[in-house]
Order: sequence, then structure tokens, then C-alpha cells
Amino acid sequence: MLRKVVLISLICLFLIGGSLVGTGCGEKEITVEKPTTPPSESPVRQPQVELLQNTLRRFSSEGTGKYSDRLIGEVQNVGNAPAYDIGVTATFYDERGYIVDQKTSAAVVNPLLPGEKCPIITAPFPYINYTYYDSRYTLSLSWETEPKWGLTAGAGCREGFEILNFKISKDYYGFWKPEGEVLNIGDKQGFVYFLLTFYDNQGKVLAYSEGGAGPLIPNQVSTFGFDVLADRFGLDWKFEFFSYSLMITGVWLLD
Repeated sequence: MLRKVVLISLICLFLIGGSLVGTGCGEKEITVEKPTTPPSESPVRQPQVELLQNTLRRFSSEGTGKYSDRLIGEVQNVGNAPAYDIGVTATFYDERGYIVDQKTSAAVVNPLLPGEKCPIITAPFPYINYTYYDSRYTLSLSWETEPKWGLTAGAGCREGFEILNFKISKDYYGFWKPEGEVLNIGDKQGFVYFLLTFYDNQGKVLAYSEGGAGPLIPNQVSTFGFDVLADRFGLDWKFEFFSYSLMITGVWLLD
């Protein structure tokens, strides 16, 4: 009888010591609850637009005089959501620091998707009371998280078309002739719009031009080109550039 009691006791000790969860020798079951991890919150989607100072270039659209000087440069959406109705406001000051003029201009692309860049161009520098406000100015940016005004059809869409090839050559007279081909890889007929931007060897914006193609049916290839209005940006028609960028800025699909 003594052997049986000792044996039962040893079995109970083994069960208790060998398991943290379970029953044995009249012990209640131990339940271990794992801590619950709260669901991770989705990051807030917000646009964030920055002015790329290194791209700014000052020019006179008339080519002579300084009363029509402007600034041209680029902005970039470094946020994670589209930026709508981007504006650049130039504020001009007199020698005492008082505001004498303030003008807002719109960015070239609307909306600007995350990671995208596009040119901006300011209104002309003011000439007030025979005083030219040469360098006393500040630039500020504004944008919306939702469309404030009606958008052009297809704005914000970048899909459904593929640029097959593109080149910039000179014509017989030595003027730049940008041209390429685009393919409709979607399943609907539509139009596609482009933006071509030129830069100098320091990354400053020289000029830009907008173009389009269409309507294109699915699997159709079409040519497209640009008219480079160099004098609009204070450049000679035969200006030289160091690099360029080409992007699709909108797609308008037809039902």
C-alpha cells in the first residue's frame, strides 16, 4: 500500500513539474492567454509639395528689359496622396519691408501624384511707381487635398498608354523637333496628354511644352510631337539643353 502511495505521488510531481498547462492530481487547468496586438493603423494619406530651389531660373519673356522678369522652376509632391490646385505665390517687398504686390500662379500639372515633379512659373515681377522690385521677394506654396475646382477630363490618370519611343532632333532650320510614338495598351478608346521639360547642366528648368495624341483605340499606335515656344521662356529658338524629362499627365477614356 505504501508503494502505491509513493508511486502516485511521484506521478503527480512529474505531471505538475513537466507541464505548465494541463491537469493532474486534482489541479485546475491553467489557461495562458496571449496578449492581443492592436491592429496597425493605416498611415495618413496626405500630399506634401516642395519647391525645388535648385531648379529656379530667372528670365525675361520679352528678351529685353527687366520689367517682365519671371521665375521658372519645379515643384515635387513628396507626400503619399495627390496634390490638387498647386499654387506658387510670389510676394514682393519694398526697401522698408512692406508688401507692394502679391500674385499666385498655378502649377502646370493638376493633380500632381506622389513622387511626380512639374514646372511652375511665376507672374511677372512688379514695376510700381517707377521702382523695380528686383530681388525683394519670397515664394510660398499652397495646395488642396481634394479637387477644389472642376478638373479636366482624365486628369490624375496615368494608365492605359505606353510611350514606345521618343527622340529630340533638329529640323532643317536647326530648331528642336521632339517626337515619339505611343501605344494604347488599355481596353478603351481614349486620348493621352504629355509634358516635356528641358533642363540645363545645373538642373534648372529652361522650358516646357505640352502635347497630346488621340483618340486611340486599343492596341493602336500613334505619333505625337511638341511645339517648343522657346521665346516664351526668354530663350532663343535654337537654345541648347542638357537633359529633359517626359511624362504622361492625363488620360481621357471614351465610353
